[in-house]
Amino acid sequence: MAGRDKVYSRRLGKRSRCEDQDFIYAALGGLTLCVAALYMAVALPRLAPLVAPKLLEAAQPGHSLAWAPIENMAGPQLVHPVLDEDKDLEKPMRVMRIGSAEKLADLFAGMDYTLDLGSDSVEVPRVFLASLPGDFKSVPSNDVRKELFIRTMLPLALEVNEGILMDRGRLLSLRARTAAGRAPTAEEASWLNELAERYGLDKPDYDQLLARVDIVPPSLAVAQAAEESGWGTSRFARQGNAAFGQITFNEDDGLIPDHRDDGKHHLIRSYDQLLDGVRSYAHNLNTHDAYRQFRKLRAQMRMHGQNLDPMKLVASMSLYSERRDGYVDNIQNLIRANNLEALDKAKLRGGEMGDLLAAGK
Repeated sequence: MAGRDKVYSRRLGKRSRCEDQDFIYAALGGLTLCVAALYMAVALPRLAPLVAPKLLEAAQPGHSLAWAPIENMAGPQLVHPVLDEDKDLEKPMRVMRIGSAEKLADLFAGMDYTLDLGSDSVEVPRVFLASLPGDFKSVPSNDVRKELFIRTMLPLALEVNEGILMDRGRLLSLRARTAAGRAPTAEEASWLNELAERYGLDKPDYDQLLARVDIVPPSLAVAQAAEESGWGTSRFARQGNAAFGQITFNEDDGLIPDHRDDGKHHLIRSYDQLLDGVRSYAHNLNTHDAYRQFRKLRAQMRMHGQNLDPMKLVASMSLYSERRDGYVDNIQNLIRANNLEALDKAKLRGGEMGDLLAAGK
């Protein structure tokens, strides 16, 4: 009997250890579920708009919905071609094609995307239209068309500005560290050289780079896009995603103007997406010699801790058009009449880049 008790006791010991292991596994499983739940609680608010009914409608036949790569996210992804500058973007990015202006209005309404220009801040969803709807020119109401155009162009301008601010923030940090006696690492020096080359400089110079690596006020960008594209009705905007009327001499990249003078060979540059055109426009202002005064004035505003004044900045951009001062007057009138300066308070939803607007003193 004693032997039996001894054996039974040993068996009880084995069973207890197994139960301990089971308990540990169960506890680990519960912990994993908690972590997963916490992740979903944080991630779902960001991802929920991607599956909103209106967005799903936009992905029906005749429309395409695509995401740019999202780093550190498992699972299949639809990848839309974007420029290399976007490779570090960590937030979801939606690029879509909408077949009609009515569907575009429905999409914006479904995302609660309105423009309260009298508000202290304007939050804009991260929705980027690849092209204007095919029937955009046929929208019967000028006011409706203008509002749709503004709501289409504003996220694009903010997206381009956010990318510029990421570089500007890193540049300001490196300059401060260099001033404190800490030389850039080899990786940082390589980045500085690449940045200088991208912005048309022979070698890195902090002051020159900070004068170039800076944003274009959204009010100015939207106003120029409206002027150059006739609020999105021009052939160049509709067929070539060319909202800013930029010129090229490459026959593979442009559309021939209807009334081009004999002997002229220029074209209006076309783009795969509206976003590409906005990015090209900002880069043009930040690098071309014709806009040196624009950059100088903007840098002075930064130096004095001032907000960027689109009315003053556009006064330095008469070379943008053959109309010179008449063009400047038109842009200023557009900004004033449509209260576009309020757009300069806008931020992309979920973005924290606005704080990097600090002047590079």
